[in-house]
Amino acid sequence: MKKTLIFIGLILAIASVWFSLARFVMQQDAVLTPLAIETSRYSSEEFSLAFTYPSLYELRKEPAAVVLVSDTDPNRSEGPTAITVQVFPNGDAGYSAEGFATSTSESNLHLGNGIMSKASVAGEAGVSYSWSGLYEGRSVVIARPQHVYLFSVTSLAPEDQIIRDFDALIATVAFSADHPQGWGSYSNAGLGFDAKIPQGFAVNEAYFNYTLGPGREIPGVSFTIPASLAEGTNLSDDTRISVEMLSRAACRPSDFISTTSKGTPITVGQNSYVYAVSSGAGAGNRYEESIYVTKQREICYGVRFFIHSTALENYDPGTRTAFDRDALIGTFKGIMQTIRFI
Repeated sequence: MKKTLIFIGLILAIASVWFSLARFVMQQDAVLTPLAIETSRYSSEEFSLAFTYPSLYELRKEPAAVVLVSDTDPNRSEGPTAITVQVFPNGDAGYSAEGFATSTSESNLHLGNGIMSKASVAGEAGVSYSWSGLYEGRSVVIARPQHVYLFSVTSLAPEDQIIRDFDALIATVAFSADHPQGWGSYSNAGLGFDAKIPQGFAVNEAYFNYTLGPGREIPGVSFTIPASLAEGTNLSDDTRISVEMLSRAACRPSDFISTTSKGTPITVGQNSYVYAVSSGAGAGNRYEESIYVTKQREICYGVRFFIHSTALENYDPGTRTAFDRDALIGTFKGIMQTIRFI
């Protein structure tokens, strides 16, 4: 009986010590657990953009940029490290993310080794790269139909908190509709894609392309410009953009147009393509075809720009003007940037 009481007492003592230690650990954990970080939300209808950021950052709005500076940055008085979101118009330029990075000084790509890697923000494909200036920098470029977004962070060291805050901000980004007013949604389950199409474009779902001759017809869907776009110019109203599909092909530009070119890699919107051109002329007419080839789910797609124009000298002086080629290509690329293969 005495031994039993001693054993029970020992068990109770051990339990008492265990609960005391557990309470101490929980108290310590409570002290070490960081308080929830307060955040704020930035949203802009003009830029079709929203994101969340820690409230300890001061947000400065500029005409085409947002700059976040930390109140705790020790270098604040000497030009602080910062998170910057710059927004550039893209409606006419038709930049891809890679194209913007390589062809503009604003990207700061030239301040680094020029190496880019694939990146994604809110489901939109883009590129990422590092560079050096006053501080070390990292940027992510996303190109959408109407805007190019340049997200950047500068820091002193790889372990700086601002880098983690930058990555956290990127994870909260949301883009809203980024196409001009009047563009509508188009979806084709049979061909496996959807896109945004400008108002007035004529849709032809019975379209075939006959560029390569009999026996090599290519099915697809075409979107022909409205006649008003060609009115008063030397542009013909059969000008169009089309999405075409081949189920058994090597997926080269030569599968769609007459060319020996292997094509040039290019990224437009969310998709990577190989790009090539073909042109011809006759009896005062000029035909220009551009093809963007991509393989999706073992299916080969070609996005074709077909531009038909006529010689101005065929018309009486002053009755026609030269069509705006850059604006037309910008519209076609704007459509192309919205294409999503489903």
